[in-house]
Amino acid sequence: MPTLYPSARTSINSAILLITALLGMPVTSAWAAGDWALSAGAVAGVAPSYPGSDKSRALVVPYVQARYKDFLVINPVEGVGVEQSVGESLKLSAALGFDLTRRKASDDSRLNGLADIKETVALRLIAKYRTGPVFAEAKVLSRLGSDQNRGSVVSVEGGYSLVATRDSGIDLGLAVRWMNSSYSRNFFGVSAAQSAASGLKAFNAGSGTESAGVFVSGYQRLSPDWTGFARLGVSKLQGDAANSPITRNTTQTTLIVGARYAF
Repeated sequence: MPTLYPSARTSINSAILLITALLGMPVTSAWAAGDWALSAGAVAGVAPSYPGSDKSRALVVPYVQARYKDFLVINPVEGVGVEQSVGESLKLSAALGFDLTRRKASDDSRLNGLADIKETVALRLIAKYRTGPVFAEAKVLSRLGSDQNRGSVVSVEGGYSLVATRDSGIDLGLAVRWMNSSYSRNFFGVSAAQSAASGLKAFNAGSGTESAGVFVSGYQRLSPDWTGFARLGVSKLQGDAANSPITRNTTQTTLIVGARYAF
């Protein structure tokens, strides 16, 4: 069941590319045995096909999660992680899993000649803070693997819960993402060789703010067993991310909807 003042963050990065963020609000049923708690369900959403795309893709991700004593967390995307509460307001976590952000040449004819950027293993470090209706979250996501897939982003979100009860909740917030030079070069840069192969103008993308935006999320108990939830996020690409010749649309929109059944 949703707890009082549940986390508003299901974000998306990324980007669903966001799926990793969405895992905070899964459609689940749960079963507990001793110190272990297991849950299963699905997460669905629509997001840009790649950072800067003007097209969208829909994803439905099967979701299975195991938790041990509110300390060890295991699921298919976020991988294996640990959590630790610091007082009543702060929670810290670290996990080694996957980042589903990617870009394929087949996503857009203008990308022909640019190497595909694949989903890859990623390390996440997260700090969540909440006091009353005010919440904030900082996340560092570092993509691992080959050079063309690497890169790190730091995302910060903060907001206010307009409604937060056992039966319903509405959260409003702001989100900002910063990218390092590896991430910007891979997703928004165009080398001289790539320019010759694709026809795109060569572009040297550097580190800096990637995007800034707003989000609204909420949940509503529909019956004693059913709870629906949704999140809408709209962000605007900034700096080199906005100016890149790869970028088709500087406005990036993500939408997630679902319903939870509690057995």
